[in-house]
Amino acid sequence: MIQDSRHSPAIRRLVVLALLALALPACAPGPSGSGGFTVSPGRMPAFCAGDASRRFGINMGDVNTGATLQTAEGYAVNGSFQLAPGDSLLFVCTFDESGRFTGTTGR
Repeated sequence: MIQDSRHSPAIRRLVVLALLALALPACAPGPSGSGGFTVSPGRMPAFCAGDASRRFGINMGDVNTGATLQTAEGYAVNGSFQLAPGDSLLFVCTFDESGRFTGTTGR
């Protein structure tokens, strides 16, 4: 029987590391005293998926994120993951106008 590689723990770890490697070079220290990082708009969905994975205790491969949206306050990335068949949790990651990550909230 052939095992589905999407469920292999080793493959999932590699995917998480690869996505983090893609997201981290786009992060730069924020302005002095900000305590945050700036993230380029193109990297915000990957950064958001990583934060949601950590925050909600799920595998990063199970997180779905949409495109970066510009808002009056800065940027937002909507996402979701499945809790159980037919039951999903929606969340949003927010970034200020400089691209500093400001948080993830579940809905």
